[in-house]
Amino acid sequence: MTKHGLIGAALLLAFGTSGCADAATPGPVITNTAELDRALELAKGGERIVLAPGNYGITLSNRQFTKPVTITSQSRDGIAQISRFNVNNVGNLTFERVAIGRPLNAGEPGYSRLADLIESRDILFDHVDFHGSKDGNPGNDGWGLYILGGRNVTVRRSAFSELSRGAVSSRITGLKFEGNSFTTIASDGSNFAAVDDVEIVGNCFTGFSPLPGDHPDAIQFWTQGQTKGSNRIRIADNQLFQGSGDGFQGIFIGGEPNKRNRGFEIVNNLVYVQDQYHGIAVADTDDVVIAGNTVVSIPDHRPLWISVLRVGNADIRDNVTDRILNRESNAIRVANNTVLDDTPGARGKLKDLRAGVTASAAGLTISGRGYQGAPHQCGVGTGARAD
Repeated sequence: MTKHGLIGAALLLAFGTSGCADAATPGPVITNTAELDRALELAKGGERIVLAPGNYGITLSNRQFTKPVTITSQSRDGIAQISRFNVNNVGNLTFERVAIGRPLNAGEPGYSRLADLIESRDILFDHVDFHGSKDGNPGNDGWGLYILGGRNVTVRRSAFSELSRGAVSSRITGLKFEGNSFTTIASDGSNFAAVDDVEIVGNCFTGFSPLPGDHPDAIQFWTQGQTKGSNRIRIADNQLFQGSGDGFQGIFIGGEPNKRNRGFEIVNNLVYVQDQYHGIAVADTDDVVIAGNTVVSIPDHRPLWISVLRVGNADIRDNVTDRILNRESNAIRVANNTVLDDTPGARGKLKDLRAGVTASAAGLTISGRGYQGAPHQCGVGTGARAD
């Protein structure tokens, strides 16, 4: 396993003990998939299903629990593995401190989905290790978590590692990714299409390993194949470090003239990568705020920029970036930005600008402008957090 893959998995043990199964009143301990199926069949709401170390499968459809049913591992030292995961039209379900994923079988393509969550509501993933083969090569892995439809899903304090794509979400209302780590990813960290009321806050992205021809993004929105754009989105307090991996694009909001997005707030994010141009790029979107972000790279022939294309009504303010591009847009207000291409002396204020893999968030921060720190901090150039 790569260094970044180890970091992602280790995050499950690095957090505090809040919500840990060890501290809860123990129930019957499940030891195999048949017992798990039976426990879910009998559950009404509020049960805590405890899994002994081992390998399990979950296929659950058309269940609406009255209160959250929690599936968790017996102990922090014996994380249960869920290798088959298919949840369809289910309400009130929590997965806590488990691992979800598997290697691909022979002949399975890289877009194979390792965990399907379809048309479900009030779902929580907390301290979950979403993973692929763990052989150090994300190029032979599938998608970690696939969410289609439904409402009110939260993924927090979880790790996505050794996957072709970390998480793909579409047509859902009410979605939150908070305090997660995305490491050793071959293509995109997180994808979103036709989603509403979404928060992407306090996540760390690092150590990407794209295949030839890939244009990986840490956070990407698209409209292709959808009937609408995305609405009411907050992207805040995220850290995007290249680390020892290859360059990847940062926050990329794509649309189409007839399927526009609306209501994007992109604030207090740190993007520090090489070999790409798009640090924060927004197209075909109305009512946008891009404020207080730091989007920079080691000085070379490829500036890392903030760009808007066919955007209507946007504030671009208080950012630190190599360059700002405004194309075919209207009602754009640009103020109080530090643009390094225009003011070369400003580069000296970023003490870690040339540090590469050893750069820290603190060394890329200018007081009062750009990224100003966040509750979840990545480690030095790695994506590991210190919380």
